[in-house]
Amino acid sequence: MLNGLSLYAMNIEHRHGGRDALGYLVSNHLIRKAAFEAVQDSAEITLLADSVISSVNTTDDAAHLTLADGSRITAQLLVAADSRFSETRRAIGISASMHDFGRVMMVCVMEHEVPHQHVAWEWFDYGRTLALLPMNGMRASVVVTMSAPEIEALMQMTETDFNRAIEQHFQHRLGAMRLRSTRHAYPLVTVYPDRFVARRFALIGDAAVGMHPVTAHGFNFGLRGADKLAAEIMEA
Repeated sequence: MLNGLSLYAMNIEHRHGGRDALGYLVSNHLIRKAAFEAVQDSAEITLLADSVISSVNTTDDAAHLTLADGSRITAQLLVAADSRFSETRRAIGISASMHDFGRVMMVCVMEHEVPHQHVAWEWFDYGRTLALLPMNGMRASVVVTMSAPEIEALMQMTETDFNRAIEQHFQHRLGAMRLRSTRHAYPLVTVYPDRFVARRFALIGDAAVGMHPVTAHGFNFGLRGADKLAAEIMEA
């Protein structure tokens, strides 16, 4: 962890691995694949892909959904996990407080010539925050957080200019760098609803708490919320 231009770095590491490790980096597509495989063969779960909800409402006895194709679904409980800007949360009438940090986070995969040694970096520089999340081989997920105009400029650069710009942002510590993915930009907005439950309705994931993405705790927090809700349902 680096702060400004100081050469001092705070190192947080584990030496023995195993269950005592501080954490692990797992690609999102692998997590999504594992989640899909866990539910696709379950007789208790019906997957409705590419479905659009046109309306929702709840009564004392059930939750009711109407899909865009006219079909209707009735359930004992409706759980929304449809992003921090949840349309379902709004349809149920739950308000939320939002804070726009005025910053944008850009994420991409870069290949580099200097080994990352499987070390994750977090660099709180002046006017920008940089992160390097090691991947297999000589590749890493790069996260750059700056003002919206600065990120827009990075997004619009040619690949050659972009490579040189990222090298400069990391002060050439990783040597030559080359883009190996598409670029994605995410405005930094946190969201906190006024309540997490309503009649026959509950919120989890980003729909419940949209955390600052740079903290990297949103996914773990979402898992905790799902586990807590499942436990409450089992007890009820």
